[in-house]
Amino acid sequence: MGKLEFSLDASDVAAYTWGSCLSRYPLASVDRRTLLEVMSHAAVGRRGWESSAIFRERMSFQHELVHYLQDLATGIGHWDEFTRQASIPGILGGAADVRALAKGPRSVDAAWRAVTAAGRNPKIKAESMAERLRYVPSSSLSSERVAELTQALARHVSIDADPTAYQAFLPEALLEGEAMATVAMTVLDVDLGAAEQEVLVDNVSLWHPDYLSDRYSASWNFFVNLYIEETGGDVTVQKSRFGNVDKWLIMGMTLFTFMIDLACAHPSARLLGEEKLIEYEPGLKFVRLCQALRRLNGHDTLEFYKALLDEEFLRAEELLNSTCDYSYPNTRAVYADWADVFDDEVRLSDDRITALRRDISRARVEDETSFRVKEPSAFLRAGFPFLIQTANGVQSVGGGEYIIIENLEEAYIDIARRLRDLRLAEFFAYGQPFRCPLTREFKMCKAAQEKCANGLSVAADYPTKGCLIRDGVPTYLGLDPLPIPTKHQEGAS
Repeated sequence: MGKLEFSLDASDVAAYTWGSCLSRYPLASVDRRTLLEVMSHAAVGRRGWESSAIFRERMSFQHELVHYLQDLATGIGHWDEFTRQASIPGILGGAADVRALAKGPRSVDAAWRAVTAAGRNPKIKAESMAERLRYVPSSSLSSERVAELTQALARHVSIDADPTAYQAFLPEALLEGEAMATVAMTVLDVDLGAAEQEVLVDNVSLWHPDYLSDRYSASWNFFVNLYIEETGGDVTVQKSRFGNVDKWLIMGMTLFTFMIDLACAHPSARLLGEEKLIEYEPGLKFVRLCQALRRLNGHDTLEFYKALLDEEFLRAEELLNSTCDYSYPNTRAVYADWADVFDDEVRLSDDRITALRRDISRARVEDETSFRVKEPSAFLRAGFPFLIQTANGVQSVGGGEYIIIENLEEAYIDIARRLRDLRLAEFFAYGQPFRCPLTREFKMCKAAQEKCANGLSVAADYPTKGCLIRDGVPTYLGLDPLPIPTKHQEGAS
């Protein structure tokens, strides 16, 4: 593994760091203005793409916004947040134990043996945490988890015929698929002027599923075969029945994103109870829901599509659950439970990001349309912020109570603490250089040096004066790498 901080990267154009609330755009000048332009053009039914550069900026912004809402407004994001917050103290505590016990070169091996025997080995704890996280990039998934998912999928789809077929159902494929489809719908569902249409065609490889790599289109490519079957089997006839190709695609992508949102409604550990975690793998649930749609009889199929078009999402979900071969709790029950879980946490910690997750969960319970479609209006309607990393540091986009300056500063502190602790856990478990969020993301440390953003490997690398990380990490934990055993200790090297 060797890593605990995971991103959803769009090549070198944009990226969202899972669990951080932060997206970054190395090749685009995304800022507060971008959201205002996106919303103002949408309000008048236009897009305002004056050039390919502006088109790329808007598309990358909206793509990363989907990932932000997948993180903050779905059960898999909540599960991962809770898993990290519950696990990282144990990783750091195990590292402190190793340092305390290894007081001389001859005692290093004994220290690692003792910590491992006590179930406190930081590397083993880090790997255990990663195994429980719902979003892990495909490249970082353990072979054991892939094998377990593939075996479960084989009961529902033909894996043997195509050894790579399982990749369409990995967490990354679903999240990227929903982001792709959400952006594509905003492109298709609007009347464009001649100049805008030209820009759209010139950049078709950035948004249309037929031109994107498998990373973004694999889940859609699986799903579209079901959609073709659902709409009659003859693609040409069905496209003409819908009026044009765009309307046919929009309807398919509406259904596709709805199914992914359901698949990501992961329950809390409390609601999960004794059920196996594999049953709630988003890709497995997605496949089961697709099969449930196939099983609906003629009347219920019509009822399902009517409910979807009328935005009666709970009714549509109820119809799917009635034929699904696994009994999943409905999304209202899932998010009502998450709201209670996070409410308990807020009372203990008064953490702004935890409160944000609680309030979004409540919004999903109170209004079945909230956050089903992950576009700018979803969080603006609720008054929630969207945080972006710019060349000048973090900016907040949005409105409502969360933008009151004192609250926003508290949210910055809570995000920086999460990144600090996660990167410290990577440092002690895997020896990854520590990249300081106060320098790299927030650009708010007066003692910062270039090496602070690029990575610090030993305590001597940290600035000696004014370093908030040096002053904030307990002395018993230290900032030097853990002592390495002189001979191999399983899970400790």
